[in-house]
Amino acid sequence: MELSDIFGAGAVQTSTHLIIQKSSFQFNNTAESLLKIILTSATSINSQSLNIRATPDELISRESSEYLQSTVVIEFSKPDAEDIDPDNY
Repeated sequence: MELSDIFGAGAVQTSTHLIIQKSSFQFNNTAESLLKIILTSATSINSQSLNIRATPDELISRESSEYLQSTVVIEFSKPDAEDIDPDNY
């Protein structure tokens, strides 16, 4: 899996920084919209150790208002591991 698979074209990293090219995504320039576009762009990732998938949008009600809810499921897997350690991926 490449860095650009999750963070878009032009994403680079150093030992101390992760740089995301915001021009790789179309979003409203808020933290929430950037997170949503990154997660939904990565929903095609399906490997033995990482699976990111989106569930169908669902209409829900909260406090007498209706909202369209998008859900993204992120699953990390490691054979015979007691702890999920980020350094193992």
